[in-house]
Amino acid sequence: MEHLAKKCRVFRISPGLQGPATVVLIACCLLMSGSAQSQTVSPPKASAPDSPPLITLEVTVRSKGDILIPNLKQEYFRVSEDGVPQTIVSFKPAPAPARVALLEEFANHRGLFDFNHDAGGALYSFVQSLRKDDWMALLTYDTKMHIVEDFTQDKRSILGGWAALLPGSAMSSDTNLFDALYSTLDRLDAVAGPKYIVLISTGRDTFSIKTLDQVLKKIQSSRDTVIYSVDIGQPFRNYAETHGLPKSLCPFTGADAMCETEFARGHEQMQRFAKMSGGWTYTPVFNGQIEDELKSIGEQIQNHYQLSYRSSGKQAGYRKIKVELIDDHGLPLKMRDLHGQEIVYGVQAREGYLVK
Repeated sequence: MEHLAKKCRVFRISPGLQGPATVVLIACCLLMSGSAQSQTVSPPKASAPDSPPLITLEVTVRSKGDILIPNLKQEYFRVSEDGVPQTIVSFKPAPAPARVALLEEFANHRGLFDFNHDAGGALYSFVQSLRKDDWMALLTYDTKMHIVEDFTQDKRSILGGWAALLPGSAMSSDTNLFDALYSTLDRLDAVAGPKYIVLISTGRDTFSIKTLDQVLKKIQSSRDTVIYSVDIGQPFRNYAETHGLPKSLCPFTGADAMCETEFARGHEQMQRFAKMSGGWTYTPVFNGQIEDELKSIGEQIQNHYQLSYRSSGKQAGYRKIKVELIDDHGLPLKMRDLHGQEIVYGVQAREGYLVK
């Protein structure tokens, strides 16, 4: 029998000094193991957008200690668009099923393959963290994005697809991240409902046709897709240096200073992708930490809030979104633990979206 791992923290919500009685909530971070299910039916296609558009946000609330905070009510949330309060018409905690596309850098050089192989157990743990009715696709990229396994609820096929990735099976040693991410976002636009991209990459791009600006605008217009970035730049560097593969780090720039700049730029890009879409960036130091990071992503997908509202905006262009927690008086919500200590928390959501 598969396990259900649970970690719990107890918090209290104090909605202001003059608010109603304190509400006690138990923050439980669940890691659910889903059994494999053989099913080949594709997810439903997205329908034409309504007017005014229905905006759906995936929102995560976490404490300073990276503990997810569930069990919050709709009345605690306030959504503003360009500074104008919006009316929440739908509120769901962690709706299922999720649609997750894992996009992994897989270029044709030995150092990266050996690194990915050693970190392979992380993918197994992530797959096991999803529920049996969640959909998942496995994608890789070198010069372009490749579909290894299309959306399926059969988690065994995902693991089988990853096991079939062999040394030399990539098309190139180039890594065109911008093209791959743009293609993935474009493909997910045809899938209904909230989607997640788990991007496992060094963040480096060699010869993409798409520019960084085009990718950022695509993220803005793909308003129901959240990106979680796992920056493997530092663990890959550590791996290459300890296994005598320093030349595989920056085959094009070569020089140490330029290589350092290349990885730093990649890290910044990974952060921007995640922050704009309402996701999170993970920066493991060693490949053994990647498993923990992917487990954390699985927990976030299972423990978040889905808010929807009809936009009151009239103008085309970029619309900025702000999500806050408030008490009965419209003031910032204060939460305290059982010892009376105030909990420092953050609200994670998409920064905005683009209307053409």
